[in-house]
Amino acid sequence: ARVARSGSIIVTVMADYRDDGKMVPLSVRWIAEGMRRGLILHDIVIARLLSQQVRMWRKAYEQKRTGKTHEYVITFRKP
Repeated sequence: ARVARSGSIIVTVMADYRDDGKMVPLSVRWIAEGMRRGLILHDIVIARLLSQQVRMWRKAYEQKRTGKTHEYVITFRKP
């Protein structure tokens, strides 16, 4: 936000993760931080990662959790 010029689009790609068995919603934190810094939330896309789906399924099943096979594409606009 500090180095972007007015009217710029800022695009980030991220996924949530687990820490000590707890879900850490990075996307929610990132959106809140961008808005706190005065950016305008322009768009959110949830991209499904098919290449990771099979690889993550067994591990998620063994841990009795849902497999996180997606990432967020979060776009801000600087006013």
